[in-house]
Amino acid sequence: LGGIDTADMGRIMGNAIAAKVDTLVSTQLGALTAQESLGVNLLDELYKAIGTVREAGETGPLNCVVSAAAYQGFMSVIGSSAFANADIQNAAMRSGYIGTLAGVPCYVSAALNDTNTTLTNTKFAVFSQDAMRLAMQGGVKLESERRAAAVGTDIVSSLAFQVAVIDASRGVIVQDAV
Repeated sequence: LGGIDTADMGRIMGNAIAAKVDTLVSTQLGALTAQESLGVNLLDELYKAIGTVREAGETGPLNCVVSAAAYQGFMSVIGSSAFANADIQNAAMRSGYIGTLAGVPCYVSAALNDTNTTLTNTKFAVFSQDAMRLAMQGGVKLESERRAAAVGTDIVSSLAFQVAVIDASRGVIVQDAV
């Protein structure tokens, strides 16, 4: 492949596919049960969202995806005196990883934004595995094709997948009041 680092190619193509998956998942998260932000404390809102999902009958494990825009708010609360000397505060300050709050693993995604969700000031989503499903056929495919006119080879990666909300009551998306 003429001096191209194949490890870099794999990383770049993998990141491109992951970004597309994140965007489509975030778009579907916008279809979960909407809950307006109280504008007070993001952790209080997280606890309320968890309660809303539990009241809807969900008893299984939950996940939380925090928008990159709301990340600072979460970290400010975790860094406050309310969490002084707590393991989560120490880990969050060292690594920036939010961690597990109220038994719910929390992740950050730049794809969870107003453009993808079509909501106003998206904060975060809490959901169970029964809220939505991702179907994938085959896995990542890699193709190469020689192009003599370009004096090179095209390398293309692709993935056949789709994501859809199955039960919107099994998840909550928190946004600012409209």
